[in-house]
Amino acid sequence: MKRFALVALVLVVGVSALFLLLRTPPGPERQGELGKGPPEGTVALAAHFGLARVGQLVLTTEAKERGGEKLYHLDDKLSIDATGFGAITMTLQATVEADLSVRELVFYVSAPDATGATSRHQVRIVRDGDDLAVTEARNEDRPTKRRLEGVPKGTLLLTPPLGIGTRALQLAKGDGRLSFPALDVATCGSATLSLSFEEEGEIDVRGAKVRARRVLRDEGSTRLETWLASGTGELLREELGEGGSRLSFVGRESTEKNEDLPEPSLEERAKEGPAATVLRFLRASGRGDRKALAALVDVDAIFASTNPTDPKLRPTFEKVLLDTLTGEGWRRSDSVKLVAQAARPEDLAEEVTGERAKVRAAGAPDAPFFALEKEEGVWKIVALPTRSP
Repeated sequence: MKRFALVALVLVVGVSALFLLLRTPPGPERQGELGKGPPEGTVALAAHFGLARVGQLVLTTEAKERGGEKLYHLDDKLSIDATGFGAITMTLQATVEADLSVRELVFYVSAPDATGATSRHQVRIVRDGDDLAVTEARNEDRPTKRRLEGVPKGTLLLTPPLGIGTRALQLAKGDGRLSFPALDVATCGSATLSLSFEEEGEIDVRGAKVRARRVLRDEGSTRLETWLASGTGELLREELGEGGSRLSFVGRESTEKNEDLPEPSLEERAKEGPAATVLRFLRASGRGDRKALAALVDVDAIFASTNPTDPKLRPTFEKVLLDTLTGEGWRRSDSVKLVAQAARPEDLAEEVTGERAKVRAAGAPDAPFFALEKEEGVWKIVALPTRSP
């Protein structure tokens, strides 16, 4: 089964649950207010799974005059196509007013289902007074029609990571935690758009340090982390997901060629703790990145632990080891699966003694562990989790 099959199935059934994160306790929240008129233009962000480029997110906003009224046309697309993951396409076309009230919207998703077959889902919504006329089609089934009555005009229609959410982020007035009444298009159920503006800080954008403000955006049950450039509000980076399924959308890509994200510098690696090293190792394993894995593992130490009878077997051992670490079976084994569910370094427990460390799942003191040692100032994995016989 393709690695993204189950994730894609959730996306088709209900996009709001695509990359569900554990929600942080909400802070004080107040009703938000939006400015008028989303910024025009096109924003293109490369989609990355770990460091590897796997697609693109494009958000386009264009003002149009209709009957003397200024409206805005949204034309968004997310495309992901990576070996082992399958192809996912999400598109949105919408006509909205200056306050992001939707006049008409068409949302389409094509993605692998649990069997690997392509599943298609389209929702079309047209406002009719205080009601919404909804037409929904799945695969080859006959379209179904229904009306959602009594939906206030200012209700925002959510289709993360496309559509209204990013524009609301750009138009929101105020700081702190803001909320807006909304509707989840995928389920046609009530939802809330919450924006939490945090302090500015420094982030890495393709190897360059940039001052940016972090904003947590909850569109129903989907959490997105967004970084906006200080001063200009440029959309620099957006992330959604957890653990090995975490996707990032990163701007400022070269116009000449598609690029993977750069590996961390030695200086950055020197600041990385053992838990962060294990988390990066797990993400590299999840995306099948042999080069990144080789940089995080001390192959010589692991080879020596097998008590080899012939040193000439070392190259073959490395190949077999990397084949194993990039395979689905290894990450699902009893020795690894608890750790592989980690989304943050805080989800892992460190036990550091000098320049040696053990890392295991937090709250599981008897669980198998990764053993690490510091080599030339950076942590490397010298032993993989195994259960005692």
